[in-house]
Amino acid sequence: MIRPKTSYIIYLLPALFYLTDFLIRWKFLSLIDSKGILNFSISIIFELAFYISIFFLISRTSYQKLLSISFGLMIALLQLIVYSHYLYFGVLPNNYSLWFLANQFVNTISLLLNSIEWWHFIVLVFLTIFYGLIILKSVRKITNWKFRKGLVLIIASFVVILFFNNNVKFYTQSYSVTPATIFAIKYFTSELFFGKSILGNSGFIQRNFDIEEKIIIPPKYNVLILLSESLRKKNLHCYGYERETTPFLDSLLKENKLIKFENHTSNAVSTQFSVPIMMSGIFSFRKVNTPYLQDFSKHWFGTTNFLISSQLMARNSIEKVYNTSFDTFICQERSGLPIYNDMAFNDNELLPTFKNELSKIKKNKFFGIIGFNNTHYPYTTSAMSNLEFNPSTLRSVNAYDNTILEQDEIIKKIFITLEQNKLLDSTIIIFTSDHGEAFGEHNHSGHLKSLYEEEINIPLLIYTPTSFPKKLKERLMQNIYTNTSHLDIFPTVLEFLGNSDSIKLKYLQTGNSLLQPINKQRNIPMFVLDISNSEGLIEGNFKYIETKDGSHISQELFNTKSDPKELNNLWKKLTQKEKSDWINKLEKIRIARLTIDNEN
Repeated sequence: MIRPKTSYIIYLLPALFYLTDFLIRWKFLSLIDSKGILNFSISIIFELAFYISIFFLISRTSYQKLLSISFGLMIALLQLIVYSHYLYFGVLPNNYSLWFLANQFVNTISLLLNSIEWWHFIVLVFLTIFYGLIILKSVRKITNWKFRKGLVLIIASFVVILFFNNNVKFYTQSYSVTPATIFAIKYFTSELFFGKSILGNSGFIQRNFDIEEKIIIPPKYNVLILLSESLRKKNLHCYGYERETTPFLDSLLKENKLIKFENHTSNAVSTQFSVPIMMSGIFSFRKVNTPYLQDFSKHWFGTTNFLISSQLMARNSIEKVYNTSFDTFICQERSGLPIYNDMAFNDNELLPTFKNELSKIKKNKFFGIIGFNNTHYPYTTSAMSNLEFNPSTLRSVNAYDNTILEQDEIIKKIFITLEQNKLLDSTIIIFTSDHGEAFGEHNHSGHLKSLYEEEINIPLLIYTPTSFPKKLKERLMQNIYTNTSHLDIFPTVLEFLGNSDSIKLKYLQTGNSLLQPINKQRNIPMFVLDISNSEGLIEGNFKYIETKDGSHISQELFNTKSDPKELNNLWKKLTQKEKSDWINKLEKIRIARLTIDNEN
C-alpha cells in the first residue's frame, strides 16, 4: 500500500485535464444549467477512475517507460485534435464528427494537413514528454498496489461508465473531454455496425420516383445554375462588401443585366441537405423519393442535361442527388484531374469541360449545373492568378476573398463562352451557393454549426437575356426584397422552362416561384443537423432559432434588420404569448417536415 503523502502525483494528470478543459471552454460552461454543472462535475470521477485504472494496468507490465510515453503521446494528440475541433467549430467532437471522418476521410486529411503549423509539433513533443513523465511517476507510485485494489478501482470506473452510457449521448457538450470523446466513439461505432447510419448514407439515398407524363414542349430558354460552395453574401462586393471581390458581377449589375435578390437564405448549412432541398423544392431532413429539377427538365421539356462539378462526390454520396436524368455527369473522380482544393479539382478546369459540353449539345435546349469548390476551406487559389488580398494566409478572410475574386473571373469566362457559342441570349443563368461560411462570428469558423446570418445568408443573382420578356422580368423584380430561399429555386426554374402551373405541383411544399407574388410575411424554414442540432424560421425581419443539446433547448430571436450581427437576443423580452406563437410556428413546420420524412 502506498503512503498518502507520496500518492498525490497520481491525481495530477486528471486534475490538469479537468482544469485545462474548464479554462478553454469557460465561455460555454459558464452558460450551462444545473444539470450541465452536475454532469461536468461528475467528469472528475470519470477522469480519476479512468486514468488511474490505466496507470494501474501499465504498472503490471514490464514496459512502463514505453507505455507511459506512448500513452502520453496519445493523450497529447487527442487534446490537440479535440480542442482544435472545439476552437474551430465551437463544440467538442461528437458522433457526427466521427461520421464525417469515416465518410469523408480524404476531406478530413486535407483539412488536417492544411491546418498544421510548425508550432503544433513543438506543443505535441512538449506535451508528450510532460505527460509521459507524469504517467511514469504515477505508475511507479502504484507499482506496489495489490491487484485487488486495482481491480476495485477498475470496477468503480465501469460503474461510472454505466452512468455516462445512459447520459452522455443526450447531453454531450456538458462533459469533459475524455468521457465526451470516448462515448462519441462508442455511439458512432454502435450505430455504424449495429444500427442505422447516422445521416442515412451520408445524407443521400437512392431515389425512386414517378413523374407525371406530359407532352414534351421544348423550352424557349436554356437554364444554367452556377452553384458556389460555402459562399456567404457578406463578402461579395456586389452586395456592398468594401473589397472589390466581384468586378464582373458588378459590371453586369451596372448594365442592369442581373437581378439581385437581397434576402436569400439557404435552408440548411451543409451541402448534403441544402442541395437536395434546392433540387427538389421540398423541406426535408431526408432525401425524398420525388423527381428533382433535372428529372422534370428531361421528361417534360426534353432538355439535354449536364452537371459539371469540381467536387469529389462518390465518397460522401452526393452523386445520388444527381443520379438521374443527366446526360453528362462530371465530378472530380470522373474527371481524371488531381485534387487541388479540399476534395475537388481546380475550378479553373471547369471551363474547358464546359466548352466541350457545349460543343456536343448543338441546337437542343439544355439544363445545366456548374459546381465550384475553391471557396471551400482551405480557400486555395491558382498560382497563376493575380489575386492580391494580402497576406493570404490559411483560414484568413484574405484567402477567402481571393477565391471569390478568382471565381468571379471564371464566371466571366463562362459568360464569354456562352456568347461565343451564340447561347448567351437564350440562356437564363442563376448564381447562388449551397450555404455560407463563418469567420469567427459567434465564436465559430466554417459552417455545419449554426443558423446565424454568416452561414445561411447567401447570394442569389439571376441573369436574364435581352430576349426575356419585360413583363416576366418585372415579376422577378417585385420579389428582390422579399425573403427567399432555396425552396424557391425549384418552382422558379420550372417556370423558366415553361411550366406556368409550377406553383400548383403536388410535389411542392413551401417553395414559391419567384415569378409569382410572394407573401412577404411567409415563413422560411431552416435547420442544421451536423455539428449541432438546430431548427428555425425567418418571418419578416425576425429569425427564431431553437437549439437542442439533449433535453436542453435554447431559444433565440433576432431582428436581423436592426441587429444584422445578431448580438441582441430578444427572447427573454417577449411575453409568454409571444414566445408560444414562435414555438407554435416552428412546430407546424416540424410537423409538416416529419410528415414528408415519414412518407419517404
